[in-house]
Amino acid sequence: MELRKIVLKNASAFSLKIP
Repeated sequence: MELRKIVLKNASAFSLKIP
């Protein structure tokens, strides 16, 4: 379980959801 990968994926999804 890589926390960095999870955070990166979450940030990517959040960025796409906030335009």
